[in-house]
Amino acid sequence: MKKRNSSYYDQYERNAHLESVDFLNRLISCDRQALSEALSFLYRDPYFFRSGYIKGALIQHLKQIDLRSNDHYQAKAIILKIVCKPPLREFKYYCRWAAIILDADLHGQLQEIADSNAMPMRSNARYMLQYLAQTNAHYQKLIQNS
Repeated sequence: MKKRNSSYYDQYERNAHLESVDFLNRLISCDRQALSEALSFLYRDPYFFRSGYIKGALIQHLKQIDLRSNDHYQAKAIILKIVCKPPLREFKYYCRWAAIILDADLHGQLQEIADSNAMPMRSNARYMLQYLAQTNAHYQKLIQNS
């Protein structure tokens, strides 16, 4: 009989509340504690059973919130951190979130990574920039003004 990796599943039990309806409603209503916990979780980027689904749910709800400047800064840091890692299932959610929080600074940093020789960062940044170019009119304005 195989022994299950308890840490992989135990982490889910400790973080399952992040995808609860109650928590996601608090997040949408801009509860500062919920927002802080969600951004912190995404920045830590833990990997455990159902973690990709939790990250996807959080990002879907974060896209609906107007972030304050310090939260916006943290969101950009999360995007850049994810670009520098091997892509997982939830990478598409980060691309969609990047389309919402995109500014000239984030675009410049993504372009810098895309022009580098570092893999998989370069591929991820190129993919994200390609996604932004195809889906985001705001991206087109940034390019024209650069």
